Amino acid sequence: MKEFCSNRPYDCMNNEMVTGHLLNTFLYEFYLEVEDFFYSRGFQKAEFEYCEQLGCLEEGVSVKNSKYKITRVFPKKNEYFVAFGSVNRNSGVYFSRSLAEEQAAEKCSVLPRAGNKLSSKARRAIEKGETSIWNLKLNFYKKHSLMYVEYLSRIDALDQKENSLANECWLLYKTKKIIFEPKEASR
Repeated sequence: MKEFCSNRPYDCMNNEMVTGHLLNTFLYEFYLEVEDFFYSRGFQKAEFEYCEQLGCLEEGVSVKNSKYKITRVFPKKNEYFVAFGSVNRNSGVYFSRSLAEEQAAEKCSVLPRAGNKLSSKARRAIEKGETSIWNLKLNFYKKHSLMYVEYLSRIDALDQKENSLANECWLLYKTKKIIFEPKEASR
């Protein structure tokens, strides 16, 4: 906020708060920094919850050569406040990256999140204790991609010392996903 206001002194109030007419611009620029942080950590894709149900812009379709590195579908610049849940702050962004076998063994359990359905063969394999999430993918979900996902619930969540990001593992095929708990949560 201080950096933004130092570059635009007439667009900020005395206590270094962005004026209402530039709030979306501030959030857009701040999101580019957040996206860059995740990109530098190896994440390959970012998805706004806001865009799952509403019409957003898409790189290569409605916009060309945007500043985003890993975000392909994104809100218009004048909708960033609403995209992050406006006053309620209840919309976030999913950052994901694909996992190799050793990364999957380190990060993902075979405990499916409540409400996620597995095939009966996959359930039996888990009950027998004979499998890892990588083996589930190879034996029962061959077409699925295995993704590690971190959820940023608020745009300022990275600044919060006590706020850890929610993480989970996804077996993903087109629009269908099966969510698994991370290793830390299963212990």
